[in-house]
Amino acid sequence: MPFSSTQNCAGVRVAWQCLVAIGCTLTCWFIGYRLELLKRWSHLRRSILRLLSSADCTGGWLRNSRLELGALYMFLSFFPIAASAPVEEQRRHLTRLICGAFTNRQATAAAKSLGFDSAEAGRATLRQMRLLCLEHIEKVFSDRKEIARA
Repeated sequence: MPFSSTQNCAGVRVAWQCLVAIGCTLTCWFIGYRLELLKRWSHLRRSILRLLSSADCTGGWLRNSRLELGALYMFLSFFPIAASAPVEEQRRHLTRLICGAFTNRQATAAAKSLGFDSAEAGRATLRQMRLLCLEHIEKVFSDRKEIARA
């Protein structure tokens, strides 16, 4: 069970330190703290939607997508995983995506599903999406480090 930043975990009141103390993985952290991070996921989602809106060919995807879904589901629409995959593999898959760690093969499939004519045509947009993910992760962890230092 994840700890909130106001709970005491072995005498440490900072959630990040609790996670380190219990050896929590990125997957554990992203899944366990998803509710706490909804605002941040929403920011990432908006950033990605702005990025996609800048490419004319993604208009069809934007019109036909369920844009009310959150960032996590949006990632799964770009980079699906088989429903039959074990739950732990699904979690690892989502964690990798949120970190921008998708393969070139996955990026090619995503580019085509987004409406790009070719993987090459979508390469810059997918690279920018990867950068947005990394910036998001940096922000999440830099905020945690600031809390830990206080």
